[in-house]
Amino acid sequence: PRGQLLAALAGPCGACAILLLAYNYARFGNPLEVGQSYQLAGADPKSLHFGSLSYLVPNLWYYGISPWRPAILFPFLALTPPPLTYPLGVYPTWNPEYTGGLLTMTPLLLFAFALPWLRRRRPQSVGALASPLLVAAGAGLVVLLFFSFEFPGTTERYETDFVGVFLFAALAAWFALSTGAPGRRRKAVRILGALLASWGCLTGVAISFTGYSDLLRTE
Repeated sequence: PRGQLLAALAGPCGACAILLLAYNYARFGNPLEVGQSYQLAGADPKSLHFGSLSYLVPNLWYYGISPWRPAILFPFLALTPPPLTYPLGVYPTWNPEYTGGLLTMTPLLLFAFALPWLRRRRPQSVGALASPLLVAAGAGLVVLLFFSFEFPGTTERYETDFVGVFLFAALAAWFALSTGAPGRRRKAVRILGALLASWGCLTGVAISFTGYSDLLRTE
């Protein structure tokens, strides 16, 4: 029954959340304080302003669209230094780090937008995976929106918290379209998805060599 299934999921997760809140209270006297205000390295957290709607659009730009830049040296592409790619200017308290947009660095994720349509119009093509994948992608979207609202900037490493669920949804949609479309369209979808996946692998390897500050070459 769905009620028991929901309880089986929510019970352990809720218990973990309660224990974490209690742990934070025992350490810092505040259940919502995770130690951010007590960091000794980097920027002073007390001077930063967290949670602002003014962060939302620029952060979503960097996480979603910020393009790569070509380079004349190996590996021939790199992350673009902020805030050079954002077209609408910057805010005084907004300080993004090097961040590659998911749709420009891993364009295979575009297929994820087809998953709701497949679930509604061709449910047999995705099967029972459609709903769980949509729920997972929705949870990833919530995390993306929270990060974009809460933090005065973006950073590449935070993308690992939500890009995985988007990628599963995109792969499922690509495979479904690759088998369900008729004739030439099926072949075109297969070729397009393979090219986009290859590009994502290439950009991932390239920025793994350069990192944020190209330390492999300079040091």
